[in-house]
Amino acid sequence: MTKKAKYEPDTRRLAVARALARSPDETIESIADSCGVVVGTLKFWLKSERRQQRATSTDLKSGSLYTPAEQLEALLATAGMSSEARSAWCRERGLFAHQLEAWKKHLSAPKVDESAALKESRRQAEQLQRELNRKDKALAEAAALLVLQKKFQSLFPGEESGLPRNFVVRSSNWWRRQSQLALDASWR
Repeated sequence: MTKKAKYEPDTRRLAVARALARSPDETIESIADSCGVVVGTLKFWLKSERRQQRATSTDLKSGSLYTPAEQLEALLATAGMSSEARSAWCRERGLFAHQLEAWKKHLSAPKVDESAALKESRRQAEQLQRELNRKDKALAEAAALLVLQKKFQSLFPGEESGLPRNFVVRSSNWWRRQSQLALDASWR
């Protein structure tokens, strides 16, 4: 198995820029060789770059480069227009009528943006709550074990460990009997 080569981001940018701006007589293989990159890697980078450019170009068509203030101005300018006039106005500016509707919905929707500090404090509160629940469960378990230990010691008052000195535990049934005896003793 061969190791994957790690390329610097500058190497990637340079190779992709050269491949995108290559002359018709220059091949991708020659660019890859000159940059010290594997041909398959360069082709993958080019594919990713083209995909990213397509996504960016569709964003340009959707009018996402308009600031909210510019969007509001566009909505105000087209508010009293007929649909034909609005379509003509949009064509002059490279927009579509459905984009104006989307802007209207977006600008009239209530703002529910949470700040990063608020998100972080909520995350910390949830984490602390989980930790508190875990510690509560551990405390309840420790309390139950302490009660059982005290009941068990009441059966054998002279022993510190709760077991007779020469007693050999031969099966787990002994533990069941002892815990049943401790429970029976607590009900008396």
